[in-house]
Amino acid sequence: MKFKDQLKHGKDSLNIALNGTFFSDLATARSWHKESITPFEKNRVNAPKINHGLLTDALNNTINAWPMFRDAQIDESWAGLIDVTPDSTPVFARIQNLLAFILVSALVIIGLVAITGSSEPHPTLVGTPVDWGFGGVLDGSFIGLVGLALWTMVGVEFICPLINEVKSPKKNIPTAMHLSLVLIFLIFAAFIYGASLYMTTESLLGSPLPFLDYANAVFGKGGLAIATIMAIAATCSTMNTILASVPRMLQGMAEQKQAFPQLKLKNRFDAPWVGILMLTGLTTIPYFAFGIDSLVTLIIAATTSWLLAYSVAHINVIVLRKRMPNHERPYKTPFYPIPQILGIIGMLYIAVNNSPAPEMTQMVYSITGGILLILCVIAALWVKFYMKRGLFEPDHQ
Repeated sequence: MKFKDQLKHGKDSLNIALNGTFFSDLATARSWHKESITPFEKNRVNAPKINHGLLTDALNNTINAWPMFRDAQIDESWAGLIDVTPDSTPVFARIQNLLAFILVSALVIIGLVAITGSSEPHPTLVGTPVDWGFGGVLDGSFIGLVGLALWTMVGVEFICPLINEVKSPKKNIPTAMHLSLVLIFLIFAAFIYGASLYMTTESLLGSPLPFLDYANAVFGKGGLAIATIMAIAATCSTMNTILASVPRMLQGMAEQKQAFPQLKLKNRFDAPWVGILMLTGLTTIPYFAFGIDSLVTLIIAATTSWLLAYSVAHINVIVLRKRMPNHERPYKTPFYPIPQILGIIGMLYIAVNNSPAPEMTQMVYSITGGILLILCVIAALWVKFYMKRGLFEPDHQ
């Protein structure tokens, strides 16, 4: 009934035929799970035949309404719906590819040049050399360094928000994450081993910028330029990753009424512009409002919240496995629940020991606790009064 007027006036243009299009449309799903690939993602372009009569009527009506267009002619005509990626993902992806290439290339080059000694010969180290033995493993002292090693692996999870932009996400998302972790480990292992050939334990621990001293030791005067490129690429890569993924997360939450509805707004490029502007402001304002010492404290507090979020993610996996053991899942973690238990213990250990100095500990946990308290109150009120659900009611949709 909604289309009766259109059928009445456009019946001459209506052509019903039992062809391939008819049967493919008949087989097209009319409803789907919120995490499934929609028919619109599979068919981004429709190109039906041009209705020249309709276009001629439109031109004549325009001339009748505005005589100034009496000499106008139709130069080109086309029909259909086109949705072929004038969106934000390729912009962020191209930038990220460039930044990642620069950063990874710098890490690989420094590591290989340092190991081979092809630029500057390996010096005779005066001081305590880096110990590559298993003594630290056997006496347990390596545990204190786990927190530092963790941050070389953080960020792989930002692949997940792009699940709707990836072909065969059930296969390619886990594969990309596994390969990324393996490559990151190998690259940093070579980078760190190369550092041990040029720097002593005292110089690594005592330097405020050890990567700069490392680059200078390997490349001489040219090391400053390489270290600067690395720092800029790493910073820009982090910001680009956050702006590409976190607004997408917030957009998805807003579409499911789990966050403020303004966060689901998108511009004509399909970019969640409200979330992007909000993240830009939240990361830029503190930079201008606080000094470097305060920024370090805020960063440590933020990373503590990050670690707690990772712990909650592990808990979520355990709870879902318990409540919904037969539910279809895109990826099944091996050796369950050992990775989750070890992950929770490791995250909590790092969070407890995240402060580099005892005098900063109270401030770090005060900021972290205050932020989490505010967010918990907002979340509880949102779920109870806006979503009208129980605080711990599972979403089985």
